[in-house]
Amino acid sequence: MKRKRISLAIFIILMVGLLISSSPDYTQQSKNINQPAILLALGQPMLTDEIMETEEWQKSSEEYYIEQYGENYMEIFERNALSADNADRIRQLFELDKNGEVIYPDFIGGIYINEDHLLVIQLVEKFVPDVKDAEYSLYTKVLEVDNNIVL
Repeated sequence: MKRKRISLAIFIILMVGLLISSSPDYTQQSKNINQPAILLALGQPMLTDEIMETEEWQKSSEEYYIEQYGENYMEIFERNALSADNADRIRQLFELDKNGEVIYPDFIGGIYINEDHLLVIQLVEKFVPDVKDAEYSLYTKVLEVDNNIVL
């Protein structure tokens, strides 16, 4: 579990870094104020725009990604991001309690992203609603979010 959280945190940091480095508006803003823009993620300062723009940094980053994730690292990042987005879409289908916490229906045993970066929904078989049940509509909406969901 800890490894998955660390992997997700690294992925989020990498994706934010990629988005920031490819954003012309962000780069321009940083140069206009003559100060390095520092991105804070998980309470730690990250690299500045100026470092991220260098060829050396980009090359070393790509080498690291290939070493860690393989030649298809972009495909892995995209699949992980899609799975995270779909998990959020599923959570939005559910009601919230008075503290803003998601109230999962009884048929949901868990939702996570597996080591293949696919969204996994654990179903509690005895609570899967029958077609005639009021909750069946919600159940089908959950399953329709993504064709690649692992049940």
